[in-house]
Order: sequence, then structure tokens, then C-alpha cells
Amino acid sequence: MSSATEKPLILYTGRTPNGFKVTILLEELRAAYGGPDYERVPQSLRSAKEPWFIKLNPNGRIPTLTDRSRGNFNVFESAAILLYLEQHYDKEKRFAFDQEKEADDYSEMLQWIFFAHGGVGPMQGQAHFFTHYAKEDLPYAKERYINEAKRLYNVLEIRLKGRDYLAGPGRGKYSLADLNVWPWVSRHDYAVSPTLDEWPNVKAASHAGLLSLCRPGAMVSRAVISLRRSGINRLHPVIPSVVSPDNLARGLATPALEQLVDVEETQPESAASKAATAMFGGSPEFQSFKGKISDNTLKALVSQPFKLKHTSPVQAEVLALLPSLADPYNPDGPTGQDKPIRDLLVKAKTGTGKTLAFLIPALEARLRYLDAAVEKEGIAPDSQEAARRRRSLAREEVGTIVISPTRELATQIANEALRLAHWNREIGVRTLIGGASKRQQLSDWSRGRPDIVVATPGRLRDILENHPDIAQTIRKAHTLILDEADTLLDMGFRDDLEGIVRELPKTPERQTFLFSATISRPIQQLTKAFLDSNRHFIDVVPIDDSPVHAHVPQYHTVLPSAEHQIPHILRLIAHDQLVNAGKSKILLFLPTTKVTQLFGTLLRELKKSLPASRGTHVYELHSKKNQSQRTRTSDDFRADKSGASILVSSDVSARGVDYPGITRVIQVGIPSSPEQYVHRVGRTGRAGSAGRGDLVLLPWEKAFVSYSLSDVPIKPLSVDEMLIEVTEIAEKHDADRDAFWAAAPPHTVREYPPTVAKVLTETDANIAALHDRLDEDAVKETLAALLGYYLGQTGALRVDRAAVLQGLRDWTTQACGLPKPPHISDAFLARLGFRDTAPKTRDYKRRANTLSDGGRRPPFSDWQERGRDVHKSSFDSGRKSFGVGSSERRPSGYQGDRERKPSYGSRDGDRERKPSFGSRGGEREHRPSFGGRDGERERKPSWGNRDSGRDSGEYRERRPRFSRDGDSAGASESSKKFEWD
Repeated sequence: MSSATEKPLILYTGRTPNGFKVTILLEELRAAYGGPDYERVPQSLRSAKEPWFIKLNPNGRIPTLTDRSRGNFNVFESAAILLYLEQHYDKEKRFAFDQEKEADDYSEMLQWIFFAHGGVGPMQGQAHFFTHYAKEDLPYAKERYINEAKRLYNVLEIRLKGRDYLAGPGRGKYSLADLNVWPWVSRHDYAVSPTLDEWPNVKAASHAGLLSLCRPGAMVSRAVISLRRSGINRLHPVIPSVVSPDNLARGLATPALEQLVDVEETQPESAASKAATAMFGGSPEFQSFKGKISDNTLKALVSQPFKLKHTSPVQAEVLALLPSLADPYNPDGPTGQDKPIRDLLVKAKTGTGKTLAFLIPALEARLRYLDAAVEKEGIAPDSQEAARRRRSLAREEVGTIVISPTRELATQIANEALRLAHWNREIGVRTLIGGASKRQQLSDWSRGRPDIVVATPGRLRDILENHPDIAQTIRKAHTLILDEADTLLDMGFRDDLEGIVRELPKTPERQTFLFSATISRPIQQLTKAFLDSNRHFIDVVPIDDSPVHAHVPQYHTVLPSAEHQIPHILRLIAHDQLVNAGKSKILLFLPTTKVTQLFGTLLRELKKSLPASRGTHVYELHSKKNQSQRTRTSDDFRADKSGASILVSSDVSARGVDYPGITRVIQVGIPSSPEQYVHRVGRTGRAGSAGRGDLVLLPWEKAFVSYSLSDVPIKPLSVDEMLIEVTEIAEKHDADRDAFWAAAPPHTVREYPPTVAKVLTETDANIAALHDRLDEDAVKETLAALLGYYLGQTGALRVDRAAVLQGLRDWTTQACGLPKPPHISDAFLARLGFRDTAPKTRDYKRRANTLSDGGRRPPFSDWQERGRDVHKSSFDSGRKSFGVGSSERRPSGYQGDRERKPSYGSRDGDRERKPSFGSRGGEREHRPSFGGRDGERERKPSWGNRDSGRDSGEYRERRPRFSRDGDSAGASESSKKFEWD
């Protein structure tokens, strides 16, 4: 039997029609009988193949149900789950038929259940796969499955003639038969047909209301907001029976239905509010919380500086718990069921307004705590003595600690907190962020109040361990907020978080908010460890929400050869500047710091190949910039209104950081994981705006799309298709420039030249001319970084190391124009784990035991060799080293995020010889070391700089870090990774 605190059912599910149908029935049962309650555990197709899940469901598919109340009985297959729930929890047969009294109707229901389970679902699923996900275009397969799905729709059309439901006498009865088929039919436009006009009876049933509730995004519609206000406080699918065809036809008005019909029209809204309305379907106004939020906080929200009108769903859910959520802790307060809610677990994605959702109650809690403390001491609240006491107390005790995984996100949160406290001028916001000057942060701390402290884990733990005077203040913090908790765990901060929490007051005295985009098993464990048992769970991520924004079109291009890489990237940028004239804002992601530096310089030199030409603003962001440079670059790009800007970035911008108005995300090379791909694409198409994602791959990287992005709706795009499309748009611009610019928003970039089409035809010639000026050493260093990165990705690439090595050598000649690939010594390759530099053959009978120079491998293992000689890593033994301590030479060309003249001297200082650029030598850019945890980590290969974001392939040190397992087949992905610049 389940314990009193456990929910009787666990549903392992995902964003699929099969998972959707089970959730609908569970919500129906809750509405009809008040239960059973259930715990929803999201699963991906990948996690469903893990051993722990196979024990629950040998088929390794979702959904799967575990019934704790019946001895942890497991049920899999969606139709079987529906029948199981009906058998044990639908006692009055509201969604089924009595097997004895209504035997024929029950048989009819089973027939239509199995019709959908064995027919509509599989056929439509295959049609969807071959239309959107197949790595090859197979017209026969698409035609076969689409036609078969249409035939099955014809069967439904025949059955629904003169009926509302599939089973039951007369016009039928709403039953499991309908629940089992409608989630599939609701997605007809994904593959089967754009409309239901061919099937008028099916269309009529859908218009009755049921089908529309099964569509993706239904949970954020106005209907759901209204129903939630009526007491259904869950963002799961709307209960179909509430607005069922019967209720609509007969006018049976429930309170929820009345609210749905009588929603008052709102007054004209600002652009931001209109965007929120379009995304969320309407939500409460901030003014509706007057009396629950202090006047100064509300003033900051609705007037200066935010000027907001409507809340987002996550804000509405959290603010609805005020003012009690912000009340100071009372050890003598109610217990048991009457115990007030203090801790929150919130599932919300980035870009949904969650920062304000946790800052508002944090600020309100701080204000209430200080007022209560003054009142407790018997001081008149409006007296000068009370003001002095508040200031004194605020300096002695931290109010709220917000922990963020990255520096950029922490800075963003701190700025938002300052804006929120605009009218509470006494409130102080302090930052403890790794990579920035710790001395400056400590100085700021001594001069101000730590009402809200925004920190990264490493720096915060460093302060707690090495600065006892400040640690004493931090240990009295009343509220702890973990933002992007899933990212914190992904980056390996679990130990740091536990160490920090041990220093803080225990729950329930300490109030804790945990915000995460996913509720994985590690997040559940963190919740149990850090949050009080009387916590409140808020879920504002729709159950059918796509892993990436469904409205963001995504394309991948597998280049015919490396020589097409730079021209294709330039055409993608040109395409965006044309289709988003006056508002183009592009994020270009590269896998490592070195290649980010190289491409930043290339784009600055090749601006003349773009429609905006010299009006294109190119910014550059990576881990080799110090924190102040990164902050300045982020702020400049965020504020850029030119209408033609590009941020060339490593993964420091992949998660958490919000750049408004991103029109396109371009990823060059494979990301470190499928999740990283999703996070990168998530920078565009935010708050209901349009966007686009492009992935550009070299020929040997193509397997990543087939094997790692199989559940992402990404379409193929060839080099020739992009060339034709961008040429057509350019010719349209040249034919009528006035009409082209008529719809463009206000911008500062000058209008494009009258011959954009001619400019685009000169792209290849401009690149060829640039090849003659590229610095060979810069390309060598970039090759080293790419080699280290891709050797950790051979599992995702489905290629061996020799293929990676050859592919990158080809890249140096074909993409970068070197006359021949840079020399790489056998000793260096041996340290990378190459046992034979010659291409491997399919001879599995023996293992190569020699190096390419004929020498035998050393008697110790390759990982021992690396551990002993890692500090000697070089391209060529006896030649100059790369990326090693202070001897590293940085490229000499373009530095900073502003355009400067390139350096045309060679790296040896002979500027009279062959002009070159692209090398980043010159004055080497040092990252400051601030001591303590954050400073020390930058010098230890086993740690890295944790606060800068441990992005795969982007290492914060000058030395490679190797894994013991090398390229062993059984090693985990993390154990096989190399982290490089």
C-alpha cells in the first residue's frame, strides 16, 4: 500500500498522443470522482530505454503506469492503461460500458479502441516519421502510410455519420474509444492532411469541442486559464467533458463554462502584453494583485521601469500564493494540514517570465521580515529609529540567495532585481559571481545591504569557506532560490549545492524555491533533500510541449565538402538579413573557443559579401574573454537595434541568457549533446515571436542528425536550395527596393545596396581572396581545438578517430585554404589515443600496435602516457607548442567585440612579408585569477572554471583534459569527452 504522502499512481509519459490520452483520462477521473491523484514523471524516448525503465516496461516505450495502491503493479501500452484505469477507478462506468448490462456497447468500445491502437496510431505515426524525420526522402513510404491513414479516417467518417461518439447507442456516449483515437486525429495536419475537409463528420465532431482540446498548446489557451481559475489548479489537458459536445449543444453551463463564455475583453495592450497574450492566451493583470503585493513593488511592475500589464502563467501561479507565501517564518504557527506553504517546486522553461516569478515573492518576503522584526522589538514602524533598525538588520542577515549556473544568467537576474527594487531604493542587490573581481565584490558587499544576493555556486562556496565575516551573514539567509536547477546538476554543481545548503538554516525556517525546465529523477532527489515536505508544485510546461518551440522551423545542411562551409554560412546570414530586413539578429554557435575566435574574424572581413555589408555588427563571446568583456559584449548585443547584428558565440550563450529579438540561430558543427542543440535553438522564437534554426554539418557529421535528433522536427536543406532561395529574394529586392523596405521596422542599418544579387555572386571570390591572407598558425590552433572536441564525440558521430582526423585535415585545406594540412606529430596523436594514424580497416582479428613511424607503443597504457606528458602537448615534437601555459600565443588579428583593422603581419613579426589576418596573437588576453575556489579551478585540469558554464568542447584552461577510457566502446559519454579551447 502507498503511504499517506505518496500519490497512488505514477505516470511515466511524454509529449506523444499515446501519453496524452492517458493524461486526459486521469484528469477526467479526478473531475468525476475526485481521484485518483497521480504523479507525472516526464520521460524522453531515450530515457525510456534505460535499464531502470525496462524493468517497468520491457518494451521500453511510453506511457507506463505504476499503481502504488495495488502493490506497485505496472501497466504498459496506452490502450491497456485506459482499460486498467476504467476497471479499477471508473466504478460508475462514466467513461465505459458495463460488461454484463451493456455487453454489445462494451464490445463496440473495444473494437474502436483496438482500431485506433492497431490502425490509426501506427499508420499515422509512420506517416509522421517518413514526412519529418527520415534521413532520406522516401516518396513510396510517405505515400503508403499517408494514404493508409486517410483510409482509416474514411472509416471514422463512416462511423460518425449521425453520431457524436464512436461507441454506444444512438448518437453514442463519450468513452475510452474516443479518448483513444482523438489525440491522433488532432494531429492530422502533421502528416495526413492540412484540414479535415475530406471528412465532414470527423470535422463536425472536432468542432464540437473535443478535438480542439487535444491539440498541442491547448493548456495555455484562454479556456484553460478560465478553468484553472474555477479550481482546476493544474496545467494538464483541459477536461474534455467540461466542454463536451453534449454540454455545448444543450447549454449546460458549468461555472468553468460560464467563465469561458463571459471573459471580458481587455483594453488595448502594449506590444509586450500583446506578445504575452498571443503566447499564453490571456492571463491576470498585475493590478489584480494589488493588496497582495506592496505598492512600491507593484509600481515598478506596472509603471517604471517594467511597464507590464499581464502576468505570464508562471507568474500568475506564484503570485496567487501571496501574501502568505511571503510571510516570515513562525515556529509557533499552524502544523499539519494547516501548515502554510513556504517552499515551491516550479517547472517552467526559460523565457516564460520565471525570473520575476521568484524575485517578486523574494522581495516581498524581505520587506515583510524587516517590518516584522521592527514591530517585534516594539519600535514604531514609521519612525527614524525603525528605519535605522531595518538598515542595521539588513546588513547583518542576507535576505535571499539566488544561485544561477552561469555568470551571464546571474548578471541578468541581478539586473532584473535592481529594476524590481526601483521604488524600494533601500534594497541592496549584491553579486558573487566567478570570473569577476572578487576584491571588487567584497568591497561592494561592505558598502551596501545584501537584501538579494545573486551568486554562482563556486564563488559562493569560496566565500563561505574563506571569508568568515561574510559567511556569518550568509548563514542567516531566509530564502534560497535555485534557478535553472537542471542546468546546475548537468554542470556538476550537486556537491557545491549540498555544501552551500549545509551552511544555511534548515527547512522550514529556510524558504526554498526550485525552478527547473524539467523534473528528472535527479531533480526529484534534489527536491526531497532541499525542500520541505509541505512544498507546492507548479507546472506551467504543457504536457504536449515540444522539446523545442513547435513554431520554430529548423533545418540541417550536410555540406558536400568542407569548402562549402563558409559560403553556406554567409548565405544563411544573407537570407536572414533579407527575410528579416531591418530586424535581423543572429546567434552563431561554434563548438570551441578557438573556432569562435576564427569565425568572428572571418565574418568581420567578409561583411562585404552580405546585404547589409559594413552595416553588419559582429560581436564575439567566448570563455577567453574576462567577465567584464563578456558582460559588455552581451549587453551591447542585447541592446543592438541596428537590424543587422551577429553574435558569434561558444556555448556560454547556449542556456539561460535571454537575448530579445533573435531571428535565427545557426549552429556550425555538432553540439555537445541533443539537449544542447535544443537549448541553443531555444534562444530564438521566444515569447511567441518568429525564429528559425539552422544546423550546418561537415559530411562526416551527418550521423548526428539521424541518431541524436530523431525526435526533433528538423528538415534537410541542401546547399543548392539555399543558394537558389537567397538569390530569388535578392533579385526581388533589387527589382523594387521601395516595396521591399516598406514593411521593415525602424532600424539604424542603412538600406542595402541596389545590387544585392550581384554582391552575393561575389561571395566565393571574396573567400578565395581571404584565403591568401589567413594565418596558418591560427588555423593550426583551431585544428587542435576541433580535434580535441570531436574526439570526444565519436560515439555521436558513428565514425572512428581516423575519419575525424582526416575530416579535420580536409577542413584546413578546403575551408581555410591552406595549401596542405598542418603537420601533426605521431607523438602528439599517440597522446590523443591514436594507436595507428593510418585509416582503419575492418580487420577485427588483431589490434594495431604500432605508430605511423613504425615504432612500438610504449609499455604503459595511453592514458598513463597522457597523464605524464599532458603538459608537453604540441603539434610537432620539437616545434612550438599550442595552448600550453604562458607560452600560448593568441591570434593577432581582431580582438574585442568592436570592429578594428585586422593585423596583416605574420606571427613572427615580419609585417613586410605575406599579409595575414585571423591570427589572434599580439597582446595575449589573460583571464584574471581571483584566488579561492573560482580562481584555483582555472589552473586545475580536474576542475575547470565551473561558474563560466562547463560547456562541452570549450575548456577554460590551456591544457587538454583526457579520460582514462579513451575511445572504449563501453565508456560513458562524459568519460570519453575531451575538453579543449
